[in-house]
Amino acid sequence: MELTFKDETKGTYKPLQFHIHAPSEHALNGELFDLEMHIVHQAADGELAVLGFFFTADNDTESPFLADLLAKIPSANGVGLDDLDLKDLLDDNIAGHFFSYDGSLTTPPCTEGVKWTVVENAIDMSVAQKKVFDDYYKENPSFAGGKGNNRALQALNDRVLIEGWEGEAVDYTDMGANWADDKCVNGKEQSPIDLTGQTMNDELA
Repeated sequence: MELTFKDETKGTYKPLQFHIHAPSEHALNGELFDLEMHIVHQAADGELAVLGFFFTADNDTESPFLADLLAKIPSANGVGLDDLDLKDLLDDNIAGHFFSYDGSLTTPPCTEGVKWTVVENAIDMSVAQKKVFDDYYKENPSFAGGKGNNRALQALNDRVLIEGWEGEAVDYTDMGANWADDKCVNGKEQSPIDLTGQTMNDELA
């Protein structure tokens, strides 16, 4: 994955792993999605970048990617990036409006210095597929009290939230208390955030 930064410099990142949160971690105008998938990448210098996708069951349309993933999950060896066809997923969904900002990992120790890119348009999935993840995370009382595996929203603070290839500073109010204060670092660039703001450019340049 190649990213272009605000100063027009570029960075190349190789995929490391992926994981799914139910419900989503990032919000759009205060609303969470049914799922959010993160593909974690790393540059040669160790810097991390995460590409995020939302999933929604609103249209009750099966996701071929999730169908493949769920079919392979019972494997004793687990499921890695090499086991799934990410190319079709990316080719079909990477275009369109997206958000980018400097943030952190969303699991302890929530290390900062992570380049985030989150695609706005949600990918369709079926209600049955949603239920599988809800049963495991969101509706499972033995997992985080049945509250899901998503971190609470964090304040944007003085960061710039970029939409498309253009961006501006957005004045945000505090969007939630810090999660797991005893396990996460304290900082001004924590993730996830509410992806709210005026659209600067709805099309990729």
